[in-house]
Amino acid sequence: MKGHIKSDETRRKLSESHKGKIISQEHREIMGKEIIGINIKNGTQVHFKTIASATKYFNLKSKSGIGNCLSGRAKSCVGFIWKYA
Repeated sequence: MKGHIKSDETRRKLSESHKGKIISQEHREIMGKEIIGINIKNGTQVHFKTIASATKYFNLKSKSGIGNCLSGRAKSCVGFIWKYA
């Protein structure tokens, strides 16, 4: 966080209070940004509500590949160029 530096005790208490919280899939979709994947070979587009839903669709182990494309650290992932909608 910017500005205020929290003590180690406060950070530990915050960490403990957040452990075990369950966020529903509906809430995750509300928080997520919509993304578009553009196929490199034929230009077709696929739309997803979240990075997690795209990851699940393509059966990827991690969201970092698509996330790296969205942040500009990589050019493509699973044959698609990724952009925010």
